[in-house]
Amino acid sequence: MTADRMRRDDDESVGCPVGLRVLGPVAFERRGTRLPMGGPKAQQVLAVLAANRGRSVSVDLLIDAVWGDEAPLSATSTLQSHVSRLRTVLGPEIAIARQAGGYMLDMPAGGLDAARFETLLQQSRPAAAADAVPLLAEALGLWRGSAFGEHADLYPVRPEALRLDELRLVATEQWASASLECGDAASLVSELESLVERHPLRERFWVLLMLALHRTGRQAEALRRANELRRRLGEEVGLDVSAQVRELEQHILADDPSLRSPARVSSAATSVVARLLGSTSFVGRDPEVVELVEALANHSVVTVTGPGGVGKTRLALRSAAKVADESGIDVTLVELATVRDPAGVARVIAHALDIQQRQYRTLDETIIAYLAPRRILLVLDNCEHLTNTVAPLVDRLRSSCPELRILATSRQPLGLAGEFVSVLMPLALPSSDAATCKDVQASPAAQLFVARAQTAVPQFALTDDNARAVAEICRRLEGLPLGVELAAARLRAMGVDALAERLAQRVQSLGQLQRSSDGRHRTLVGLVRNDGEAYTTVVD
Repeated sequence: MTADRMRRDDDESVGCPVGLRVLGPVAFERRGTRLPMGGPKAQQVLAVLAANRGRSVSVDLLIDAVWGDEAPLSATSTLQSHVSRLRTVLGPEIAIARQAGGYMLDMPAGGLDAARFETLLQQSRPAAAADAVPLLAEALGLWRGSAFGEHADLYPVRPEALRLDELRLVATEQWASASLECGDAASLVSELESLVERHPLRERFWVLLMLALHRTGRQAEALRRANELRRRLGEEVGLDVSAQVRELEQHILADDPSLRSPARVSSAATSVVARLLGSTSFVGRDPEVVELVEALANHSVVTVTGPGGVGKTRLALRSAAKVADESGIDVTLVELATVRDPAGVARVIAHALDIQQRQYRTLDETIIAYLAPRRILLVLDNCEHLTNTVAPLVDRLRSSCPELRILATSRQPLGLAGEFVSVLMPLALPSSDAATCKDVQASPAAQLFVARAQTAVPQFALTDDNARAVAEICRRLEGLPLGVELAAARLRAMGVDALAERLAQRVQSLGQLQRSSDGRHRTLVGLVRNDGEAYTTVVD
């Protein structure tokens, strides 16, 4: 992440080979290995010096903190012995400097985990929620228990231990709030449930829990938590809840749209888009992307149709990513290929949106209530076997959600009034008389073959010697992108001339490939034209 990289460039502590740990039991590590520091008394001396870093600690204060009223006559010399032992372990990176009448810890920037924690916390405050979450997560990840561990009750340590423990709770509140703003309500509920149990009088955790429950469709539970907080405060400290909690209760009761989670890019869509855009090149479809982007600007429902394997999903995701980049609209991908029960369509959409059915509402009504105030591009992938269910639901969604855009992929249109239908055709083939490298390379189908062939066999290149074979392969596969990609992958096992000859004899040779891809796309079985006729002769 850019913010994280900038932070690391500016922080001298990055790569620091040593570290004094006080966010938990006091410990010293060098290159990941914890080193022994002596007995409990030496650790107490180090804890006091660390808690007062940057200040000189008098010998008398150290003796009083470590031994109290039971200080031996040899306390001063014993203290010097402990300091000498610590210097040996900590040096040369961390020094214990002798000051007038005392000692002071001298360490490099970032050598103390508490200092790094406070730096990360400070950097997170002006950052946007998406940038603050990883900063705060890294800061909280430095903690291994209560500050200073068993030495927190030493009176010169106690104020610093309490301060750091409070900052930890502040950072936790900020992390939960930023995560909630990023749309992670469902994953936060269990964490916030634990936090309110451990800190029952910390109202901020209760407020965040109520919001998270409400945003996941659990309105009744959110209100029950408010009542539980009211009871606890009354019984334990005789107070009522704050005005903020009372106001939040009223908004939840009214199902105020302002409480709903900010629209966000679904994690599923992000991962799929990143996989398709980052792992493979996108060949020969730039005009189609332009057409879809323009269509989505002017139509609420756009459907990409075409035979199986022609690249509808990849085109839809590429176009959705471009729309999101240009307009700031959020994208949610709903994958319907594996849905067999029509009644499950709404459940899959709700799951993709990370929402649960609200009380006194149907699931369809819950989805509409969630989408109505938001700018979202909903990508419904592989609708053809569910058209009778998807079409009326899409019609209802677009009529109730003015800012909603729906991009569907299907082997046939949804059949809705005003639906923009983009028919995706196979890639253009090399001309029948193409014989040279230059002639064949002008074809998008050949360009795709070469790109995928170079992924399978990095040394592959299109030449005048193999141009005819490449053109023959593309023509045999009729420019179908999936067939071209499968054929290119076979170059790991055979040469391009042998592959062209094999295709001419037996097209079935393309099976058993691309194990990591969608099972529907590992071979070309079942790829048909919209009219039901076989689109290609390639079969298992």
